[in-house]
Amino acid sequence: LSYGMEYTEKNPADTDFLLFLGTVYKSENLPQKALLYFERVRLRNPYHLENLLLLIEVYIGIKNTNKARKILKDYTLLDPDNQQIARLGKELEILNEENT
Repeated sequence: LSYGMEYTEKNPADTDFLLFLGTVYKSENLPQKALLYFERVRLRNPYHLENLLLLIEVYIGIKNTNKARKILKDYTLLDPDNQQIARLGKELEILNEENT
């Protein structure tokens, strides 16, 4: 991770590496760090489907249902038949039911 952070400082335009680094942080169970990188990718490319899925997963994981719901809605407009998005939508519904 330290090499990855150093690389992004020297190569800030490498959007693919930002996505990769966010994925590493997510796999290391560091959601806040992962969000920093995924949100940077989102600012550069708001229609990057893989990144949007990762953002939804992380926001669901930290129980930020408002952000997850907004991004899920955006994703659904871009790719309404995606099975992964349907699964995440169900997870979000369950999380909402638990919080009510």
